[in-house]
Amino acid sequence: MKHFHFFHAETGVIHPDALAINASVGVEEAALANCPAGHKPIAGNFDHLSQRVDIESGTVVDHQPPQPSPDHEWHSATKRWRLSEAATARREARTRAVEKIAALEAAQHRAVRELLLELVPEHPGLRRLREIEAEIAALRNEFRSPQFP
Repeated sequence: MKHFHFFHAETGVIHPDALAINASVGVEEAALANCPAGHKPIAGNFDHLSQRVDIESGTVVDHQPPQPSPDHEWHSATKRWRLSEAATARREARTRAVEKIAALEAAQHRAVRELLLELVPEHPGLRRLREIEAEIAALRNEFRSPQFP
């Protein structure tokens, strides 16, 4: 079994598709016949996310792709970009806030019902409704962004 990857002829970027050929003759021809447009075959198993072909030498070298966002940091052990701990913490905090808002909004129904049933200005339901609204407002202010209503 012979394994091939393909690399872009101008940039050296390795294509994610690979090819395994189980034949004793015509292996290189089969690799060429299955090569994507603008690419060349190279024998071996390679990681398209952390390696590329040096066009000048024809050898496979380590490659660090562009940073996906400022929230990503390069992890040298896995040779991958991953979210930073701070970005992960922000995402988790936002998720908790959205869940808490949903729970608080669900909890207000009884207070609203009690208020409407009693129609007493200082009813405990009105006080609870004000507490819930204040907590929701605080959570929304903490995580205010264009994507977060």
